[in-house]
Amino acid sequence: MCCKLPRIPALNKPAQKLCVNCNAGVGCNIYDSRPQTCVEFYCMYMLNAAMGDEWKPSRSKMMVTYEASEERLVVHVDPSRRGAWRSQPFHAQIKKWAANSQRGHVLVWDGHTVIIALADRDIDLGQAKDGQHILIRAKHTAAGKHYEAFLLDHDDPRVKAND
Repeated sequence: MCCKLPRIPALNKPAQKLCVNCNAGVGCNIYDSRPQTCVEFYCMYMLNAAMGDEWKPSRSKMMVTYEASEERLVVHVDPSRRGAWRSQPFHAQIKKWAANSQRGHVLVWDGHTVIIALADRDIDLGQAKDGQHILIRAKHTAAGKHYEAFLLDHDDPRVKAND
């Protein structure tokens, strides 16, 4: 899944497409000279012993990563298994992660569809286009925090306002 789901700029590999250097069932054809991004990459299944075998990427067809720049978990879903994150035990775990997250959400890439999973609901932002930014804001209300989420084009003034 790590050779298919994430975007890898160093290889000009788009998200959701199998890397041309991946030899299915064998491994990476450029393993010894792969880019630093690939050298340093480990999915959360490999890093967190508490994740059960159901999260094994080859089994679940999902991969969980940590996006350090946004301080959030990201669930990448194989396009061949769209919606799998909504089944159990995955959905309940994602909701727990969102509830326990400082940011209050988990980002889910279900194919090219962006979903913001919150403890109490999911916000479906639809299909993301190249160059779009995801903006998530927490508003403090009398009832507690209320989250809003938007897909913004790169020239939207709200992008710069939130940098």
